[in-house]
Amino acid sequence: MPKFGEIVERLRLEMNLSLRQLSKLTGISPSAIHSYECGKREPSYKSLEALSDVFNCDIDYLLGKTDVKNKVANSLGFSSLKAAYDAGIIISPISSKPLPMLGNVACGEPIFADETRDAFVSVDNDLDADFCLTAQGDSMINARIFDGDVLFVKKQEIVNDGEIAVVLIGDEATVKRVYYDRENNMITLVPENPLYKPMRYMGEDLDRIRIIGKVIVGQYVVDSERR
Repeated sequence: MPKFGEIVERLRLEMNLSLRQLSKLTGISPSAIHSYECGKREPSYKSLEALSDVFNCDIDYLLGKTDVKNKVANSLGFSSLKAAYDAGIIISPISSKPLPMLGNVACGEPIFADETRDAFVSVDNDLDADFCLTAQGDSMINARIFDGDVLFVKKQEIVNDGEIAVVLIGDEATVKRVYYDRENNMITLVPENPLYKPMRYMGEDLDRIRIIGKVIVGQYVVDSERR
């Protein structure tokens, strides 16, 4: 029997739903849905119920325990149409693009970001990002960035004060909020977890710091099951 993640991905594609559209319909974050499809995360019962309503199928069918969908299908089903109406979504064919997955990035102490481009993630064309990374650690949890989340990153060398960025410190990468103190020629990288201390760089140490991109936050990384 097919596995849960395989079934979810197949049903999503059959309905021409992007990760973001399915997220709006179910209240489950795109990163969580992506983790389900990759087999990296198990769903909660609440998530199973939400997916069952959208796909108009029985939970046992989603879990691969039966090959009978059971629920009477009518396009998206009443529950799904209502959810689509409430979310203001018009279901349309997916227009997607591949983003390179560049490995892991630390949400804690800086670690090396593996820049292999063997893996790609398919995303909506309107997602303004250039590559993605998998978050490791817990230093950004108050920004709702959790260990294992897929972070979508727009490549840029400068971010606005207080924005979340992927920052290279020498050859190691980390995710932090960036604050500038131009008067004192200093950059501070601030975590979103009180267990971690801000990291300050000034003078010659600034030569070791390079911003490689802005993290696209919001619905792309928020896992609604962890609120």
